[in-house]
Amino acid sequence: MMGAAMSKAIEDLADRIERRLRKRERKRHRLRKRIKNRRTPEPESPEPPEFPVMTKSELRAILARPLLPRPKPRNVGRRGLPLYPTGRL
Repeated sequence: MMGAAMSKAIEDLADRIERRLRKRERKRHRLRKRIKNRRTPEPESPEPPEFPVMTKSELRAILARPLLPRPKPRNVGRRGLPLYPTGRL
């Protein structure tokens, strides 16, 4: 009886391993199929956008503006007068 039970256990184990391998194979196939379906053809490169044509006066107006706003001194009020008239700034 001992030998028969042992061979049955081995068969069950082999069956389980085989089923797991088949399952893994199916899963891999499904994933590969999904990846293959997801691939899209390369989009054609769009033409480079044309730059807007500006007149010289428009360019001068843009270049005349300061790039960053001037920092406001901390100890000066709204009217440009010092907040604390200590004699030194």
